This record gives sequence, C-alpha cells and structure tokens, in this order.
Amino acid sequence: MINILKRKLKKNDDRNLYHCCIQKSGSQWIKKIFSDPRLQEKTCLKIYTPDKDFILGKKNREELKKGFPLNTIVSPLYVRYEDFLSIPKPGHYKAFFVMRDPRDLVISRYFSIRYSHNLINESIKKERIFLNNASMEEGLNYFIEAIENKHAELYSALLSWPGSIDNPRIMICKFEDLIGTDRLESFKRIFDHCEISIPGSTLKRILEKYSFEELSQGRKQGEADPKSHYRKGIAGDWQNYFDDNHKKLFKRVAGNLLIELGYEKNDDW
Repeated sequence: MINILKRKLKKNDDRNLYHCCIQKSGSQWIKKIFSDPRLQEKTCLKIYTPDKDFILGKKNREELKKGFPLNTIVSPLYVRYEDFLSIPKPGHYKAFFVMRDPRDLVISRYFSIRYSHNLINESIKKERIFLNNASMEEGLNYFIEAIENKHAELYSALLSWPGSIDNPRIMICKFEDLIGTDRLESFKRIFDHCEISIPGSTLKRILEKYSFEELSQGRKQGEADPKSHYRKGIAGDWQNYFDDNHKKLFKRVAGNLLIELGYEKNDDW
C-alpha cells in the first residue's frame, strides 16, 4: 500500500529526466543503467526511448516541440542544446548531457562502423565496404575529415551544450569520468542532480552489473575486441592510433573544438 501511494504521489507531481548526448558517448550503456529495476523502483519513472535522431533534419527538430510522455526518463536523447530548450517540459525536470573527447569519438566510430554497428541504412553499408577496403590510416582520415562535413551537425551539437552550465536544471558530465576510477562518485553526482536518492551500496551493485567486465563477458578495461560493441572501455584510446599526420589533420579540421570543450588548453598535444 505504501508503494502504491508513493507512486500515485510521484505521478501527480509530473516530472521528467532527460539523458542527452550525441552518438558514441556511451548512450546505450547509460540507458541500461537507468533501466535497472532498482532505479525504476526509486524513480517511479519509466524509460522512454525516442525513435529519432533529433540532431539531424529540420523535420525531426519540429517534432521535438511535441514533447515526450510525462513521468519518464527520456534516454538517450540525441539533441543540440538550443533544440532541447524547445521541448515542452513539466514544471519539474532535470537533464544531464554526456560529452566525450572528439578524438575518441573518431576512434569509436571507426571501429563501430567497420565491425559492430548494425547495418541500418545504405550510408553505413557503404562506409563499411569502404573501411574494409581501406587502410586504417585512410579510415581514420575519413572520420576526422567528417568533423567538418558529414558529421558537422554532430560536433556542432556537442559544442552547443557546455554553455548550458548556468542552467541549474542541467548538468554537464564527461564520459571519461563515468568509466574512470571515480565512476561511483561521478554517477552519484548525476543521481544527486536528478534527485534520485539511492544508497551507495545499491549504486555500487548496479554499476558492477553494467560494468565493462560484465557487458564484455569477462574482458577487463583495456583488453580490446575490435569487433565487439564493447570494444575496449577506456578513455584516451586515440593516443594508440593517431600518428602525427592524424593529429595535424585533426587540428586543421576541428580548430578550437578540443579547447572549447575543455579537453585541451592549447594545440600543443
């Protein structure tokens, strides 16, 4: 009876949580964590997964103005900050945006498209054929150059969020912190921001359930399987693949992107 009353009270106090990000920033992994039954019980909110990539296409962005179901955790929501503001929201909501080092985004996208990503459209099929017939150097160059052409919208969306830190309803966090040695504290900060009260011991067990070791069926972080969706599970992997030419190309194409996102202080990397 107590749980029923609690759920009714929560439902009457309409609220939403928004997990915002761009692709290749652990979006499906974080969704798994928030879908855990123990968190569902604590939040009394159901997971709602949008079926569109709202970063791409004006038509998609217009649909954002319809909003999402109340009393849900919207995850993952691929959206730029200015478009997020256009979403109708309940009086009580919280959001967090997960950012990731663009150099690691390049590496993650390369291995994902070459090996593990579902062939959901003709574009990905063509890219896989290209990557399987190209050298790694050519493949990485392709995804670095995409920062200013094919994937320009994605990186523009990534860059749009840091300026939202003045909004108390929104928290910016780094993917690198969520997979690092202080991941427990990093997730605790997200849950505190989202007003999810959960014992530290329970949170620890949830993170263990969805750890890289569990999801990769026993591999430790850093042990790579290039054909797995859970490939390596570490930050800074770009350093294992970028040569001087890749770095030079990235700096030319991306400009001040790393500095504006706070991943570098200058171009001396």
